[in-house]
Amino acid sequence: LVAVCATSLFGLLQPLTRPPLRIRTPISQCVDRASVVQCSAVPVTIEVTGVNSRRISASIVILDGVDEVWRIVTDYDNLANFVPNLVQSRRVPAPKGTIRVFQEGAQNVVGLDFRAAVTVDMTERRTDVLRRPLPSPRVGFRCHESEMFEVFSGEWSLEALTQSGRKKRTRLSYRVDITPKGLVPVLPLEWRIREDVPLNLQALKQTVERSARSGG
Repeated sequence: LVAVCATSLFGLLQPLTRPPLRIRTPISQCVDRASVVQCSAVPVTIEVTGVNSRRISASIVILDGVDEVWRIVTDYDNLANFVPNLVQSRRVPAPKGTIRVFQEGAQNVVGLDFRAAVTVDMTERRTDVLRRPLPSPRVGFRCHESEMFEVFSGEWSLEALTQSGRKKRTRLSYRVDITPKGLVPVLPLEWRIREDVPLNLQALKQTVERSARSGG
């Protein structure tokens, strides 16, 4: 989820291969077609926004309503129960009106345990200034503290796809802008996030839909 940056230490160990300047790539095996790399059901778009900066985005359709998806996405204290590689996620003390979340991710690589942590400030937007419901509720996030990132900010957005008389559906979209600190190269971080985003979206989809089936 937001803590895909927390698994990025592993990415620093990968070869610095360069994907096209703008690609769409999900998990599983990929086939290059010019500037597009198309794989499985969750394509990821990567845009070059600076010499050492990237914008990464993806979306998935969930077979449930916006309220149910919102409940899972904002359940910060329980995200580690179903998001892959996230070992901790909890709200921490913050100034009044601020939602601050600490997250720690980990990956096991050839028997070694790599861990990293990040603290992010969340901004939940469900209504406009007149307190009217927004057609696409959003959860913004910005990195408050990180040893790795100068910039790590973005948002989740939820769009109701339901038409009259049909089953509820929601498009859940994710976008993040990243710039690493100092001399840390962006390419391995880009690679790691590109791999993690589809996994996290699929985990959220499965959690929401499983909850709906069980009546939870």
